[in-house]
Amino acid sequence: MNIRGLIPTLIVAATLVAPLRAVEPDKMIPADAEFVWSVRPKQLLDSALLKSQGWDLALKTLLSANETVQEIMDSTGIDPFRDIESLLISSRGQGEKGRFVIVARGKFNPAKISKTIEKQGKENGAPVKKSQEEGVTLWELATPVFPIYAGFIGKEAVIASNVKEDIIECLTGGIRKDPSRELKAALDRMTGREAAWMVGLVTQEAKKEMRGPDGIREFAEKVDSWSATLDMTEAIAVAMNLHAPDGAAANTLRKTIEDRFFPFLKSQSRNRGNEKNEKKLESVFDVVKVETKGPSLSIKAKIDEALIKKLMEN
Repeated sequence: MNIRGLIPTLIVAATLVAPLRAVEPDKMIPADAEFVWSVRPKQLLDSALLKSQGWDLALKTLLSANETVQEIMDSTGIDPFRDIESLLISSRGQGEKGRFVIVARGKFNPAKISKTIEKQGKENGAPVKKSQEEGVTLWELATPVFPIYAGFIGKEAVIASNVKEDIIECLTGGIRKDPSRELKAALDRMTGREAAWMVGLVTQEAKKEMRGPDGIREFAEKVDSWSATLDMTEAIAVAMNLHAPDGAAANTLRKTIEDRFFPFLKSQSRNRGNEKNEKKLESVFDVVKVETKGPSLSIKAKIDEALIKKLMEN
């Protein structure tokens, strides 16, 4: 066999059978982020399941019927079904102390978007300030809580943040500082191929402020971080993952979910006396799988077209 002709075949085979590996953290994610959410609208909208159910047309109809949404789409020139490749949201803290960065990637018209921003600010009695900072153009929007800054990377990205230093770094090559060890570990669990994913850190501060029954607080104490993924092809595949300090803690989490949480959900359905809804819930539990692997607990479910039809029956 010609070895030169064999090489491309081996490369393709290796790509298909190799385990999915984590992607490098996005340079638009602040180093101290505690929550990150990513979604690829086109990947979801182009899925076979969504189209077979007619949900893509239903969503388009819903948006076109909303005058406010249609006005925003017209004034900014943004078609969410065509122009937005991905949306990335990072945050840390809450309330007035909360900090965030929002990054939309795709194809945009900066002139139309900035004009819309300035018009909205003027109409709301809060004129938008336009300034030059470290070689980039920023639009500053005043809000009752904190100022929000917006900027563009060519026609490929729109960025907004309530932290000037963060948005300037994003607009000039990305966040300089590497993510924290905890955040990096959480992000490493994502492959970059998911249609949507979320990761979050359960900080000590969050655990201290957590309210609710003792069981909830004890449960949270065993979780360091969590993640969730969504994929949609011919079926909907969802997964919720809890990451504990060690395998023993992960097994304790699994036992709590199987012995207390799931029975509680089932009892709530029975208490309402609706036999049909109870059967629907049972059909969902039939496709749920709970697994532990090392310090991680996964709750997975795959919902196909047949199950969706059953759940939507009156």
